[in-house]
Amino acid sequence: MAINFKNGQISVAENNPREKVGSPYPNPANGTLTIDVQLNKDDIADFCLFDVTGMLIYTCKLTVNGQNTIDIAKLSQGIYINKIVINGITVRTSKLVIVR
Repeated sequence: MAINFKNGQISVAENNPREKVGSPYPNPANGTLTIDVQLNKDDIADFCLFDVTGMLIYTCKLTVNGQNTIDIAKLSQGIYINKIVINGITVRTSKLVIVR
């Protein structure tokens, strides 16, 4: 939450990091995955993919303000857990199904 004071007016702005990132799609996925993010200039965003045992099997930086495309063609078919982290804070965790 940010409190702003401008021209004699006080306003409150909610800073909800979950609003900065959409769920990865398509789900189920096959060759590529797309993630829409709204990043500020100094934001550091990571996409992490875990297998069902909790082992980290893939990670990459989300660098584009808008649509980020991730190549998942080399990953095996199965169920995964994905996590999106912005500035060290987990903002979205969800299940991802990869089909072949």
